[in-house]
Amino acid sequence: MLSGLVIILGIMKKFNLMYKLGNIIYPYFNLIGVSKNCAPITFVEMTLGLVYGGSLLLKEVEKGGLNEGDMHLSVASMNLFHSIIEDTIVIFMMGGAIFWIFVVRFIYTVIIMRLITFGLAINSRFFGKL
Repeated sequence: MLSGLVIILGIMKKFNLMYKLGNIIYPYFNLIGVSKNCAPITFVEMTLGLVYGGSLLLKEVEKGGLNEGDMHLSVASMNLFHSIIEDTIVIFMMGGAIFWIFVVRFIYTVIIMRLITFGLAINSRFFGKL
């Protein structure tokens, strides 16, 4: 099952579908405070995992394509919602309910990310640019 997923993700990567899907689901990223610039990378982080997404994020930061706030929000969302495809499949195969695996995790991520976004806004207002 997981090998099939890796093949599908490899095909999606080859045809640049991960970035296109990142743009399609941008309203979710907007909800959690991630900018449109950072949405495709954050989507890759959430689906392909921490190492691959993190390396893409570092490359983009080195090129100057992302600001520091975007980087922090991307890393936070990646840590809360990473490997959503693999995690959901594995836990579901072990008998978990999709609602508890995916929906509650999604809601939890939105709440925590809104709190982080609020905290970053307060921090930048009182302590300068982040």
